[in-house]
Amino acid sequence: MAPLSGRPQDNVWSSFIKLTPNSVFKTTRARCKKCSKEMSSLVKRMKEHLIKCQLEVEDNTNDNIFFKALKAVKAHTMIPLVFNTTISETKSQLNGKSVCMSMDGWSNIHNEPVVCISVYDVTEKAVYLVETIDTQDNSHNSEYLLNLAVEAISNCQKYNCTVRSFVTDNAANMAKMREELAQIDEIGAVNNNVCDIITYGCSAHILNLLAHDLEVDSIKSNIKQVIKYFRNSHKIGAKYKQAGGKTLILPSDVRWNTFSDCLQSYLENWHILSSVCSNNRAAIDTTIIRKIEDMEMKRNAEDYFRKLKMISISLDKIQKDSCTLSDAIDVWKDLLEFFEKNCNLNEVKKLKDRYDMAVTPPHFLANMLDPKHNGSRLSEEESDSALQYIYSYHPNIMAEIINYQAQCSPFKPYLFHPDTVKSISPMAC
Repeated sequence: MAPLSGRPQDNVWSSFIKLTPNSVFKTTRARCKKCSKEMSSLVKRMKEHLIKCQLEVEDNTNDNIFFKALKAVKAHTMIPLVFNTTISETKSQLNGKSVCMSMDGWSNIHNEPVVCISVYDVTEKAVYLVETIDTQDNSHNSEYLLNLAVEAISNCQKYNCTVRSFVTDNAANMAKMREELAQIDEIGAVNNNVCDIITYGCSAHILNLLAHDLEVDSIKSNIKQVIKYFRNSHKIGAKYKQAGGKTLILPSDVRWNTFSDCLQSYLENWHILSSVCSNNRAAIDTTIIRKIEDMEMKRNAEDYFRKLKMISISLDKIQKDSCTLSDAIDVWKDLLEFFEKNCNLNEVKKLKDRYDMAVTPPHFLANMLDPKHNGSRLSEEESDSALQYIYSYHPNIMAEIINYQAQCSPFKPYLFHPDTVKSISPMAC
């Protein structure tokens, strides 16, 4: 039998699998046995790939050995070193300071429950993480959280700093824990002899709760449906952009102020949405057209937005690093005045309920002693509660407080001139 004619197959094919032509590729192709990469069956290209592939496999093998060893070394040396260095720096920075402590519950990347405790140095405007507790299967009831809080306050003595206030969110378990913490008579024994820790709920969180109190489900669901339609429909979305439409924002329940931003984006672009619907009626869902052309829904959205926008502005003020307890009172008072002028009685009541949740006698006292405010907007009842707080915990300075209010010696009237106090921080007073 005559030998077969043609060039013999190159040895490189021992490292490749031959792929026959198909509907996608009309010529023979090759697949690398090491990395499964496919390529045209040119011997030169296959040999170049084989050299490169072999080097990568060896490098990866060596890298795996190296990084496993490095990881083991770091776990025993670097992590403790960084931890101890951070603790040392924290002790130095908190030494002799008075701080505000905050507690919040979180979940880590494995969805395991943890409680994080941090302290805030008001004078330096700096935050320090002091505790991260793996709560395991412990129930986050007020008793368990109270034990964590007292232990964290005690641990702050390691840094030679004193906890003067304690803030949390306003979940029922946290609120009850704060109430119990304020009533512990022995707290001074673990807090550098400071017995009157001020406890209060986060005003920013309470403002977010107020926004939820005022939610109108029909407005939120209808506008979300419209925005999703224009964002997810490529053809209609393109028409909207061609008409000059700006980005439509979807709200997120875990990000504050996003529904206010959602309403604003919808109302600012409503005329474009309406125009696109008018010019493309056959191509757009009739339900979406009805919602956009519903003028009552638009008016209700505008009214709702005015309220949410005021809450949003207040929230931004409250969240500033420079916002103090005394400033928080004025933010709430501004919001209360707006609601009394522009909202119905039921909405005003909802705001007052949240106001009562947010403010405490120490808030009133801070506002009274802040030369920028001087308690000028406090009611008689609020002023009395501030003075009663002082009488209960610091009766020895009651005379100085009265002299301060009366602008008597040593508090001369010129010290309260607007030009004098406008640039002074209450922390410097």
